[in-house]
Amino acid sequence: MEAYLESTNPHITVAGSFLEQLLIIYDVQKSQFAEFIGLEKTNLYALLKGRRKFNNVIATKIGEIFNIDPELWLFIEAKNEMKAYLFQCNVHEDKQEYKLANLLKKRK
Repeated sequence: MEAYLESTNPHITVAGSFLEQLLIIYDVQKSQFAEFIGLEKTNLYALLKGRRKFNNVIATKIGEIFNIDPELWLFIEAKNEMKAYLFQCNVHEDKQEYKLANLLKKRK
């Protein structure tokens, strides 16, 4: 997870895929896990597939279970949002250059 956060690879890996790997490693059934953390199965599946994002409560519960800093889950979500935004910006080339030099030029 930390390697993913440090990576400059533009590919997005949803936070849920890391959780899914943990469930496989520890041989925990998804339905059992969903019940244990108080989440409906459909919501867990959405989380695993990236259709639902980790929030503070979910990150904290999962962090406690697997002894992983809850912030790590939230950092992955934030990184993925930024990657998606930057991809969208690159698709739309008509954007303005947001540089300090351009801002200071406008003051003159």
